[in-house]
Amino acid sequence: MKALPSIQKIFQALLVISMMAFSLEAEAQQSSIYSNFMFNRLAINPAYAGSQDQLDITAVHRRQWENFEGAPSTSAFSAHKYLKNKNIGVGLMASSDQIGIHTDNRLYLVYAYKIETKAGVLSLGLQGGFSRLNSDFSRLNLRSERDAMMSGVRSDFNPNFGAGAYFSNDRFFAGFSVPYLVNNQLEGTTEAMAQAQEARYYMLTTGVVLDLNQDLKLVPSALFRVQEGNATGVDLNTNLVIKDILTVGLSYRSEMALTGLMSINLSDQLSLGYAYDLTNTDMGKYSNGSHEFVLNFRIPYSKRCHTYF
Repeated sequence: MKALPSIQKIFQALLVISMMAFSLEAEAQQSSIYSNFMFNRLAINPAYAGSQDQLDITAVHRRQWENFEGAPSTSAFSAHKYLKNKNIGVGLMASSDQIGIHTDNRLYLVYAYKIETKAGVLSLGLQGGFSRLNSDFSRLNLRSERDAMMSGVRSDFNPNFGAGAYFSNDRFFAGFSVPYLVNNQLEGTTEAMAQAQEARYYMLTTGVVLDLNQDLKLVPSALFRVQEGNATGVDLNTNLVIKDILTVGLSYRSEMALTGLMSINLSDQLSLGYAYDLTNTDMGKYSNGSHEFVLNFRIPYSKRCHTYF
């Protein structure tokens, strides 16, 4: 059922205001949110590169607040592999985030060094690359001369780098990362825009694998996101793995969203994942929720590989 026109216009007006705030706020959000983060850990921690003895390629597409024009969408691609003889992991990440008139394209190279211990593997990772933020204010429907300050096209090129640590064994994992360490100043055509800058994120993840019986495993996990100057975000997840083929789960996000997710191994090399976010706020009455698709292709080098982490 479609939203009432009056409600949709009100939301679109609020969305335009929020997109302007995206440019003007002193600390702008720069980190994409993934519901399937447990199947796409390289996106939040460079130390995850080469965590499995395999070549791993992942593609993600996410559409947020389906049913509203200009709502956020993300497309991302990552690839990484383990170089056993050198005990390192290498990879790359590319992504494109869109929200209304803004497009944020990113490209990063990733390196991780592995340290074998009796308890598990400790990985220390670095990533470096750049983002290009394009804002086409000419697409806005300007109503007055005062709005002219928002006209034209603005483009920002910002190099950045990040770091992280990741520990894992067959039953447990934990990671800490700061994906973007530099608080880049965003250039602008007005004094207000010139004061905008990116804000640093801190990511903490952890989880365990619990055997229920020979065919079932329970994998609870959590992601904590802390952005400087903003409240802490938390994702709490519980996944049930059935015969190492099918994974189904539920997730709660502190930003008022409930998520149902699933992943199926179509073969030893290919898996497909899907997540549906249901916003438990008044906006959920007019939105068809958020959809996220994950396609993963891998070439295992040993039988030790698994899909838990």
